[in-house]
Amino acid sequence: MPREVEGGVEKVNDLLIRFSSSLDALRNFTSNASHQFRTPLALIRTHLELAQRAETPDEKSEAIDNANKAVGEAERLMAQMLLLARIDTLSRDELSKETCDLNAVARDVCEEFVLRLSATKRSDVQLGFEGEEPVIVQARDTLLKEVVRNLIDNAIVHGGENLTIDVSVREEGLLEVKDDGVFFDGRSLSDKNHRQSGNGLGLRIVRDILNLFDGNLRFESSVRSGTLARVLFKRARV
Repeated sequence: MPREVEGGVEKVNDLLIRFSSSLDALRNFTSNASHQFRTPLALIRTHLELAQRAETPDEKSEAIDNANKAVGEAERLMAQMLLLARIDTLSRDELSKETCDLNAVARDVCEEFVLRLSATKRSDVQLGFEGEEPVIVQARDTLLKEVVRNLIDNAIVHGGENLTIDVSVREEGLLEVKDDGVFFDGRSLSDKNHRQSGNGLGLRIVRDILNLFDGNLRFESSVRSGTLARVLFKRARV
């Protein structure tokens, strides 16, 4: 083609690629949303019906509380669905140049969870953090926060009561989230456990984000020591 139009053609092609990616993300979001929201919406309806039929104030109050919890789960599910849709539109080439401090991100998320656990009166969950020096890795800080959030949340959801969670950051770009909770063989990884314990989107978000930055996720579980999630990020050149 003539050199005069090469630049314009490249821009149009890039626009079409982005448009196609957006359409694919929209299709995935619509398909996932229609499937994922059936259960929480059904729960909300059930609890409200129980509240209407309640014969005592205590029964009515309990049903309303359960409906409020179901609404909270639906809101959390919506946030995760929107995040998945956003991840689908991100470019690995653009993100490969971004860096952030893994240590600072993990510490901030742990502080966030300490406040959340206190607000929800989860005194049976103890959360600790270990990390000092900056550890600069190839990742976007907002997405990295979602990785840490979902791994901690996964431990809380699956670990049971009287749970201790230790989050640590190593200088080689390694993030570890260890809990001493209830052991299940293959916990957090199987579709069966996803269906039993929640919508299962948390770890899918973790995997999708790590794929953008060539991160590696591994789980190690045992009856005696609980479960350890290990995420290795690429160190950024400083």
